[in-house]
Amino acid sequence: MKTFEEYLDQGYYQGELESSKKIFVIFKASPEGKATAYNLFELLSPPTCPKCHQKMVKRTARNGVNAGSIFWGCSSFPDCKDTKSLTAKEEQDENGFS
Repeated sequence: MKTFEEYLDQGYYQGELESSKKIFVIFKASPEGKATAYNLFELLSPPTCPKCHQKMVKRTARNGVNAGSIFWGCSSFPDCKDTKSLTAKEEQDENGFS
C-alpha cells in the first residue's frame, strides 16, 4: 500500500490533509461479515514508532531468516531500532495481490 505522501506526490489526492480525515473507506471481510471503517488519512499514513513516536518507513531485511521480507522500521534508525511487521493487507499489496 502506498503512503499518503506517495498519493499526494502522484496527484491522486489534491485536497487538504485535514479533509482526508473526513473521507472514510469501508472494508468488509465477506457479505455477512462485519464492516470496518478507516479514514483515508489513517489508511494511507505510515505507522508511528511506539518507542520514539517518529514515522516508520518500509524497509527490506537483508540478512537472516527474514532476508528479502519487507517490514516497518523506525525512520530515526540507528538511534531507534524498533520495527513492526506489515499487516496482512500491506503484505498482499507489496506482493501484488488484491
